[in-house]
Amino acid sequence: MVRFVRTWLFAVTLLIHGCARGEAPPLPEVQPATAPGAKSESKPTVSIDGVAAAKPSRKVIRNAEMTLDATDVPLAEQKITGLAEQLGGYTVSSERHQVSDGEGESSLTIDVTVRVPAEKFQEFLTRSRAVAARVSSETTSGQDVTEEFIDLEARIRTERALEAQYLEILKDAKSVKDALEVHAHLAEVREQIEKADGRRRFLENQTQLSTVKFSIRKFVPEIRTSGFGFVVSLRRAASDVVEVSAMLLSGAIRVLGILVPIAAIVGLPSFFLIRWLRSRRRRLTQL
Repeated sequence: MVRFVRTWLFAVTLLIHGCARGEAPPLPEVQPATAPGAKSESKPTVSIDGVAAAKPSRKVIRNAEMTLDATDVPLAEQKITGLAEQLGGYTVSSERHQVSDGEGESSLTIDVTVRVPAEKFQEFLTRSRAVAARVSSETTSGQDVTEEFIDLEARIRTERALEAQYLEILKDAKSVKDALEVHAHLAEVREQIEKADGRRRFLENQTQLSTVKFSIRKFVPEIRTSGFGFVVSLRRAASDVVEVSAMLLSGAIRVLGILVPIAAIVGLPSFFLIRWLRSRRRRLTQL
């Protein structure tokens, strides 16, 4: 009789395990309240192990990337990180590197990544814009993971129920072979629980804290054709004239370097040959 009961429990456990693997409808079942006298606009509930629970709030991952032009790059970084800490966040990373402007000069650029509470996300972005002289680019993104979050919680509950069934079967195991077989199933179930719980905690962390990446670079004002901008343009034009003149002079020197040897080798002998022929013709004419 005990062996029959153990076999029956094992079959039921396998059936539950199959449901957890997707062979049956998902465990969480959304259903409207239908109690007598209930209002028609009542909120939907989720059935959890036979107990009605309120539908969870939406889980959304919000991130942003922003390029800031600041007159003082290190100071702007300090303000950004300080603002993140003030709102309950923290700095993930900060990287400094020199960027060339193509004219032989370089400027400091800082890439910094911070995380702030999701409820402070918009406030943080608004206050961050005021740190810079100009916001060159800004992108925000949102990912709704509510459905995945609910599915993970349902899988965890199902796997834990299955784990409890295996533990009950393990208590009635009469042989080492039966115990080892149950232990193997337990290990598989616990691995699935750890994976689902790890993913659930990751999503929880991503939805509670938003990630914002900044690229802070040196602010360069636009050059206009009046005042100081005109003087700068004039200097650049003079520099271009000097550079072009130097190139022309260098080209002339190279041409002369080619023509002089040719003149020395070909021109001089030709000159003396022509003079000799003229003098010879003159003598012949006199005769």
